[in-house]
Amino acid sequence: CDPDLANISIPANDDTALQALEPAWITARQIEAGRRAITRYARRGGKIWVRIFPDKPVTLRPTETRMGSGKGSPEYWVGSLLSFRFLFRTP
Repeated sequence: CDPDLANISIPANDDTALQALEPAWITARQIEAGRRAITRYARRGGKIWVRIFPDKPVTLRPTETRMGSGKGSPEYWVGSLLSFRFLFRTP
């Protein structure tokens, strides 16, 4: 038995889900684009559960800035995603 495949969970009943295969940071724009694509495909046929939330701010410093002067301002938000977690699910 492959140890990587031991953590895979299968949706119950006739649920459909999108599952991550490796850890990553997913931005809020990527989550929204995925949600829109799934709703367009489902044609408002039912509920869609978004199982990931962007709760981690990513800060960037302006280019050509000298060292010091503190931390940069938050540019975008990401949700940290672990392996074999569901991103979207239809109950």
